[in-house]
Amino acid sequence: MFETTQARVGWTARAAVQPSSGKCELMKETKLFELAPRLSHTALGCLIVVAAAATGCGEDDGSTEPETGSPALAGAGGMMTTPATPAMPATPAMPATPATPATPATPAPALPPGTFAVCERPESAYFDPGSSAWYVSCMAKNDMPGDGYVTKLNAGATEVVTAKFVTGLNEPKGIRVNGGKLYVSDVNALVTADLATGATLATTTIVGIDPRVPEQSSLNDVTVDPTSGNVYVSDNRNDILYRFDSNGASPELLIRGPVLEGPNGLLIDNRDPAAPRLLIASLGPGLDPMRGVTAKLGAVIAIDLADLNDGDDEVETTYLSQRIGNLDGIELYGNDLLVSDFFAGRVMRLTPTVGAPTFDEGDAQILRQSLANSADLGVDVANGLLVVPETSRGTVVQIDLEP
Repeated sequence: MFETTQARVGWTARAAVQPSSGKCELMKETKLFELAPRLSHTALGCLIVVAAAATGCGEDDGSTEPETGSPALAGAGGMMTTPATPAMPATPAMPATPATPATPATPAPALPPGTFAVCERPESAYFDPGSSAWYVSCMAKNDMPGDGYVTKLNAGATEVVTAKFVTGLNEPKGIRVNGGKLYVSDVNALVTADLATGATLATTTIVGIDPRVPEQSSLNDVTVDPTSGNVYVSDNRNDILYRFDSNGASPELLIRGPVLEGPNGLLIDNRDPAAPRLLIASLGPGLDPMRGVTAKLGAVIAIDLADLNDGDDEVETTYLSQRIGNLDGIELYGNDLLVSDFFAGRVMRLTPTVGAPTFDEGDAQILRQSLANSADLGVDVANGLLVVPETSRGTVVQIDLEP
């Protein structure tokens, strides 16, 4: 008996000469159709003939006798008379689902001319002529300790030189530079950094230095007396003025009281060397920090430095303007004062007269308005360039003082 197997279509066929009849008979496996149900009748006959030929069966009479139940075969070569069963058509391939096109990113709105993105929540800008650079305090995220920093800009305040020049701050605000040091207020401490490298030299806290220090401090602006090197810092929510030495150490609480009217911006005015003064841009009395409003608008207030440093708890104040806004930054430009109104988003220019109020709200020259929170401004006097941080937009705005 000869047995041949075609594994590809799964069939087995046997051919043998039967002793009883002397005829060649083909025997197919009953599993042929189960294993290859789609095999056509013609193809089946061909496969059986191949098996018979391999043993010499069918050469004498050219015929085969099918097994009962198998298709009939006729003629030499075992051709089947039954029509071939048509092959099953192949299932067409499903078309590929086209990829969903990516949604194009919405472009950021173009900034107005003279406006440049700098950092997240910028608060104070200061120009240092010695290093020909601008320094901007960046409060970064709310309630995220340690993520605040100071950014260094080029002389034109158009490009970032060092994104994070001084790091590890909390809510940095006012900035001043003197004697190779950069001073920046930070919630309840004054941070002193190396102006050349940005490395922190000292962090001096005010916590516990005086019974009058509140539990929650809010240190704001910083100014330096170039004669003594003393550093003065305001707390605008608690009506307090502090003094530090030139190393940013030895803090003292000088005065606390409503007479300061929410001291926000600070500036030493030493145009008269014999009688230097501390100028205060007040936010206004009766601040409601949750609503961002005050009982009255703020004004520019002057205090003699000798009076401030005499050791008692009282000072005499002089108003250099009427109540013109919720003031933040303050700088001198010649004999003019430049002040920003934080909540109204505007910047004003005025020329004060010593000893008497000279401006009401309608008399101040408005340099720019509709800003996104005009914070603690800075000025490059030599080039007549004023730079104002927009806290909520993350930008600084340039204003040409000599158009």
